[in-house]
Amino acid sequence: MNKANRFLIIGAGQAASQLALSLRKEGWQGDITMLAVEATSLYQKPFLSKSYLTGEKSSDAIRIKPLTAYQKKGIEIIDNAHVRKLDRHKKQIELSNEQQLDYEKLAICSGATPRQLAIPGSDKQNIFYLNTLTDANLLKQFIAQHRPQSAVVVGGGFIGLEAASSLTKLGLNVTLLEHEERVLNRVCSKSVGKYLSEIQKENGVKILTHSKATEFTGGKKVEGVVTAAGLKVDCDLVLIGIGVQPNTHIAEQAELKVDNGIATDNNGLTNDPCIYAAGDCASQFSTDIGQYMRIESVQNAISTAKRIAAHACNQPEPKSELPWFWSDQFDTKLQIAGLASNYTHTIERVESNKLSLWYFSHEKLVATECINHPSAFIFAKQAIVKGLRLEQEKLQNSEYALADTVIKQSEKEIV
Repeated sequence: MNKANRFLIIGAGQAASQLALSLRKEGWQGDITMLAVEATSLYQKPFLSKSYLTGEKSSDAIRIKPLTAYQKKGIEIIDNAHVRKLDRHKKQIELSNEQQLDYEKLAICSGATPRQLAIPGSDKQNIFYLNTLTDANLLKQFIAQHRPQSAVVVGGGFIGLEAASSLTKLGLNVTLLEHEERVLNRVCSKSVGKYLSEIQKENGVKILTHSKATEFTGGKKVEGVVTAAGLKVDCDLVLIGIGVQPNTHIAEQAELKVDNGIATDNNGLTNDPCIYAAGDCASQFSTDIGQYMRIESVQNAISTAKRIAAHACNQPEPKSELPWFWSDQFDTKLQIAGLASNYTHTIERVESNKLSLWYFSHEKLVATECINHPSAFIFAKQAIVKGLRLEQEKLQNSEYALADTVIKQSEKEIV
């Protein structure tokens, strides 16, 4: 391998892993080095709040790939690697242990960090965040050793709802505090949010909306949470899930463009021709909303990594992939296809215990939210990618099969 031709990747998550493997596939002949902040890296984060927390999956089961897969491709992984400085002119990074690494190309895949809830009592024990394997292990160990009876989850986004589901499965009485009018207010439709709220309540989770946490009470250990309305909810532990902030400090220090994340073009390239960014730390300009946006999803991390690898190796750009997301809560699965950022109206389709919401920009389908309906999710992805027109009156009527809602076009139809 040629050290002068090193592709250096800051990070060891989904984007970093895919990029390293894709670089070899696209023909990168030089060294590939991944810098992992954690001692244990290359795992799938979405499982931390779901089946890993409940014990249904082990740490080995949530690995992205076995370590041998990287070794066979000659990919180096340096654990506990904290980047202190990026020198774009020398094309060199410096680690906290003063080790210096040169690069020909660099990708920042540093992910995101949970937003901290800085209120009185936030330094008490038994207050958890859930972002890394270490976070999940600390929470699991606490539950196993102390057998807590009750928990408060602060935040009604995906992490909060998934954690509430998992903690309930582990036998805790869970109260979820959401400061807005409903859960998932910024990421899902009102009907989907209501549906998932009912699922949570049916399984014993108490959801309090319009409830902003203002103080943690207790001695050294948290004993309760006080809301802005003066309500006190007693608990043995608190889990906070109020969103994340992109890790952009290295980019800022190196004076790369940052706008709601490290700003990149469609190929993941920053304003430095030798530096890319991908995953939760990166943003791309959206013509639909007229600003840079971040897409926090496994699919987006993988898709961007593939484009970076192709661009770096002067290979044809791979086909763009439709963004998609998923969430498991109790026995309910939510799947989202596309981005509902620019739409004119929605259509709701109800089939027994299946619910789907279809977002249209006039006649064009742009996104779909599906609950317990994987076939609708697959259908919607194909329809959006192929640009198929759907007969909206039939779509709203569950007596019609989804395939029968397609308006006949030239040669391609969904089967």
